Amino acid sequence: MKDTCMSSYGKDPYALKQCLSGEALTVVKGVDNDFEEMFRRLDMKYGRAEKLIDHILNELKRLKKVQEGDNMKFISVVETVEKCWLDLKRMNLEAEMNTATIW
Repeated sequence: MKDTCMSSYGKDPYALKQCLSGEALTVVKGVDNDFEEMFRRLDMKYGRAEKLIDHILNELKRLKKVQEGDNMKFISVVETVEKCWLDLKRMNLEAEMNTATIW
């Protein structure tokens, strides 16, 4: 996320703040004029690999079995699995899907 933000807006803390809401906005409260500190706090809260892996694998575990002939649900499940795999791949952690027990 940091690289995407920087390539579009540079190290503009105002631009970063505009992308945040809810709890994430609260995390950067008080340092919202310091781009690096904002990202440090966001990484501490949301950027730890084990938290991201848990979130992604839980998303997979929440999938329901597809009934025979339900093509739309099947497509939805495939898209979810692909999204999860791509998220893990971006972090070079795609092997985590091989070790997870989903069903």
